[in-house]
Amino acid sequence: MHHHLFFECSVSSALWLSFASGILPNPLADLHAAAAWIAASRRTLCSKQVTLLKLFFQSIIYIIWRERNFRIFTSVSSSTSDLHHALDRLLRDWLLSVPAPPPAGPSLLQLYFTSYRSF
Repeated sequence: MHHHLFFECSVSSALWLSFASGILPNPLADLHAAAAWIAASRRTLCSKQVTLLKLFFQSIIYIIWRERNFRIFTSVSSSTSDLHHALDRLLRDWLLSVPAPPPAGPSLLQLYFTSYRSF
C-alpha cells in the first residue's frame, strides 16, 4: 500500500510533477527515483533549489498521508485541485517562517514564487 501511495499513485505523481517542474526541466515522475536524484543533485543545482525540492518532496508526502488518513477515518476525500491548493498553502506558510537571507540572493520564498505557478 505505501509503495502505491507514494510511488505509483497518479495524484502523488501529479503533485510532484507540478511543483518540481518549475525547478527541474524534466522531473522524474517516480517519487522513489526522485528522492534518490535529489540526494545526488547537490552538484548540479544550487543549494536553495535542492532545499526547495526537498521541501516539495516532504510536503507532498505529508499532504498525501494526511489525505489517506482523511479518507480512512472520516470518509472525506479531496480533489486533486484541493490537494494542490493545500500543498501550495503549506509551502507558502513554511517559507514565510524562514528568515530572510542576506541581500546577496533571493529567499526561498522568492525562488518558490518564480518556480511555481498556481493553477
